[in-house]
Amino acid sequence: FAAPLASQARHSPQLFPDYVVKRGERQRLLYTPREEGGLVEFEFDFNPRYRYLLRPLGVHAGNSYVGITDDDEFVAKFGRWQIRTPLANIAGYQRSGGYRWWKAIGIRGSLADHGLTFGSTTRRGLCVEFIEKIPALVAGPSHPGLTVTVADVDGLAAALESHGIGER
Repeated sequence: FAAPLASQARHSPQLFPDYVVKRGERQRLLYTPREEGGLVEFEFDFNPRYRYLLRPLGVHAGNSYVGITDDDEFVAKFGRWQIRTPLANIAGYQRSGGYRWWKAIGIRGSLADHGLTFGSTTRRGLCVEFIEKIPALVAGPSHPGLTVTVADVDGLAAALESHGIGER
């Protein structure tokens, strides 16, 4: 058994639950943001029902997070895909949820508004709206917004609020 490298340990699949409801009830974990090395991380809310859809993309809890750096950058990593932009490029955010699985799970581009989604659940998410569009990850139009389905939507909203970014 070898100890993981520091870079591997930072994004280990270990989650940080605040509590777990009693056995027999539907299990629900609440997560706290993790601060490490100048990055406040928010884990994605991986619904077990959809993990088999994300596995072929190489997306799992160990390599997916949303973060805010000490250098005032917004970072969203979803498997091998990553978005980085200065916090100054964020116009605001919106909470949303109750998505249909075929519109939310995986990496999705919207035909309606050209927004991008990093989706791991249908429950809840936060759409971050950009002042200047971010470049497309794959061929296509640039993206005016990014929806992320983090476990702690309210915590991510509060972190953005603490940097002067409000709800729209």
